[in-house]
Amino acid sequence: MAKDRDKKPKPHISVSSIGNFLCCRRKCYWHLIRRLTLKYGRLSLEMGGIWDAAMNVYYHKKDLQFALTAANKEMQKLVTVGGSAIESTTGVEIVAATIKGMLHGYHEKYHAKDFKTWKIIKMQHEFCIKDLFGSGVDFTGFIDGIIEIKSGPLKGIWILENKTTKDLAYYSVETVKANNQTRGYIWAARKDLGIKARGIIWNAIRKPSKRLKQGQTTEQYSKELVEDYKARPDFYFFREQLIINSDAIKQWEDEMTCLMRDYHSCLVNGPKNVSVWYRNTQLCDMYGGCEFTALCNRGEKRTTLALYKEIVKE
Repeated sequence: MAKDRDKKPKPHISVSSIGNFLCCRRKCYWHLIRRLTLKYGRLSLEMGGIWDAAMNVYYHKKDLQFALTAANKEMQKLVTVGGSAIESTTGVEIVAATIKGMLHGYHEKYHAKDFKTWKIIKMQHEFCIKDLFGSGVDFTGFIDGIIEIKSGPLKGIWILENKTTKDLAYYSVETVKANNQTRGYIWAARKDLGIKARGIIWNAIRKPSKRLKQGQTTEQYSKELVEDYKARPDFYFFREQLIINSDAIKQWEDEMTCLMRDYHSCLVNGPKNVSVWYRNTQLCDMYGGCEFTALCNRGEKRTTLALYKEIVKE
């Protein structure tokens, strides 16, 4: 698995990679340059991808059952194709129960309004903007959705961004407005598709507060979650629709121009001097711990590298 460090890294960056670079350059190095991830991850960490796949089908088909089927197929694909390893069959069933509860609650809360007022332009649009701000680095990513609201004061085109989270309180109006993903995806839609979106629909859903009880079957747990998501929509769902003006986009362009200079410098100097991808050790234990702590602490020994696998496609 060990790679030759002198090999020229693939010159691209995504919104998540920008976040990693800002928070901890070494994490960005392991993920984007060395293209490593834990070999045995938790399926729960893949929930965002499963949810995105379900939302894609949900809005195209306008049908809850189709979305449930899509979520199950995506989950099984992650399990059986080496995407995620799990500790037990129960782990799969718990995630399946969670997604089922989320989808039923989401359908109950939003389907009447969304199906009536939204026109789907694109779902899960993959983009690649070449040579971001003259850096020689491509800007890549997936936009969850691009929708058009047909009438009313919010009439126009909007970027839809889906989020699964443990804490909805994290998503305040100000943090959403300042988010690199918010501004970056609006900018990318304009550059890649010629679509000028008015702003972002930040579509967040909280992961369940209830846990599987001792002696409770996963079937009983699934039923309990469906009922809970339907009964407490204000607890589980957060949707904020924010207009992002041209000044905010210009600010993002200026910030990214400066950031890409730093990133390009790391690309040029980093292969022979990994220290330019320096660590932010204050973040090592946050959010359940960084997946690359073992590599940072132990180095690239064979036993340590055995914990990781190469990312085939970001």
